[in-house]
Amino acid sequence: MRRNSKRALAMILPAFAMASVIGAGYSTWFFDSTEINDTDSTLTITVEGYTDMGVLTIDANTAVLILDQRGTGGEADEDNSNGLSITGEVKYTHTNTVDAEDGYEFELTNYEYSITVTYTGDITTYLSIGAGDLSTKTYTEDDVDFITPTSDSGGVVTLNAEQLKTLVNPTWKRVPKSLVEYTAMRTAMESSTIDITVTATYHPEAN
Repeated sequence: MRRNSKRALAMILPAFAMASVIGAGYSTWFFDSTEINDTDSTLTITVEGYTDMGVLTIDANTAVLILDQRGTGGEADEDNSNGLSITGEVKYTHTNTVDAEDGYEFELTNYEYSITVTYTGDITTYLSIGAGDLSTKTYTEDDVDFITPTSDSGGVVTLNAEQLKTLVNPTWKRVPKSLVEYTAMRTAMESSTIDITVTATYHPEAN
């Protein structure tokens, strides 16, 4: 009976070991034998809006960028955005504040919408927008069709996590490879953020 117990234990232990490896790939940084658990490696994405006619309101913003190592066994991957993920969403509304009696009628065709994403602070040492090694990038309606309201009454635009990932498009420039480098990155994050500016520009010649 004791022999069977040993066999059962031998089968259970490898299963637990496998589970610990798989489960440790998220929110844990590995540096050889050193690991940091339950880290809060996130950058807040702040959003503001601007329009030279009407009002562009930011209705909701819960977006954050999570920095993590998620390669097999926990190693970092410098060649792509492995370990960089976006959560949350952003909503904004463009509305008209000018009465029709004043000779103005709100029409989407009179506007050009754009979104500018900017990394600020020392986090630019570690991250960039896409493979172009950029800290600032502007997208227009020609680039993405989901940044424009779909209703002439000023419909709400909702940017989900996948759309924000397309806009922010984060990639690693420098992945921490030691506890010292990781600590330095955390310090850089404290004074850094990602800024998104939504702009609606009025073009009266479109009338």
